[in-house]
Amino acid sequence: MNTENKVCPFCGIEAQIYKNPDTLETTYSNCLCGKFTIERRALDDKEFLKILTTDEKKILFSGFLRNNQSITLTSEFIGKELPQILEYCQTIPLSEKISKIKSYLYQKTSSIGKSLVVEYRNLYTLFYLKNYSELIKLLTYLQETKILQKRDHGKIGDDSNECVMLTVEGFSEIESALRNNIQSKKVFIACDFKTDFQDDLVNTIKAACASCGFEANLVSDERHNNDISHKIISDIKQSKFIIADFTDQNNGVYFEAGFAMGESKEVIRLIKKDQLKELHFDIRQFNHITWEMDKWEELKEDLINQIKATIKL
Repeated sequence: MNTENKVCPFCGIEAQIYKNPDTLETTYSNCLCGKFTIERRALDDKEFLKILTTDEKKILFSGFLRNNQSITLTSEFIGKELPQILEYCQTIPLSEKISKIKSYLYQKTSSIGKSLVVEYRNLYTLFYLKNYSELIKLLTYLQETKILQKRDHGKIGDDSNECVMLTVEGFSEIESALRNNIQSKKVFIACDFKTDFQDDLVNTIKAACASCGFEANLVSDERHNNDISHKIISDIKQSKFIIADFTDQNNGVYFEAGFAMGESKEVIRLIKKDQLKELHFDIRQFNHITWEMDKWEELKEDLINQIKATIKL
């Protein structure tokens, strides 16, 4: 595979790129964005420049790419999904960013008393921060609040890397917060709202989840005053897992499933049987439960079996 180096259009760091001669797609890797692919049409599309107008917006979008690895950017994605994603990235509260840092420290700590190295310049986009100085300040805050401690007597931020360790209190606090999320009984349903079969499909999903002790809901099931995109993000975060139906290739479903994966949520995927070959190549490698019209009991049984096989009940 022939690769070359080129500056990433989002994080501004030199990346390794590969141009696929068959699909005319370019894949970027080994930069602050992690790994992503751009279709040729999207690469030539100037809409990116109209939406990501500042370096700050580009870095925040880089954080989204970092949290949703191997995503493919298409012209349709730019026009329909990018504005909503950018709005989300710009409105993430500080408390959520701190929670992401805590979760990262916890996941990287193999046992109590173990230290780990934090690389400021390579990690800050993972937490939707605008620069690595923000990460230094938040790590200092976590040190002052006894969540973590530095392994020597220097100050956090002296070098590009920092060796830190979660305190016993910090380890316990983060573990407790994560456990509350793990014990959730909520399930998020991602599907196209404008179909003739929506009611039958949703009712089947709800029935299968109820049989396994979970409560599945659509965003439209609840009355709320929040912006719909914020409500979607909130509901996914509070869910144990999500069930996503990719029938008709709905862009919102792709986004919601990708976001859930970035949040380390299990995703159970569905597709109408006669559309299986239409799936985007990025997700074809994942297992999909196929279904047919008027065979809802079969789908229900398949879903129950999949939930029992993949979700800790």
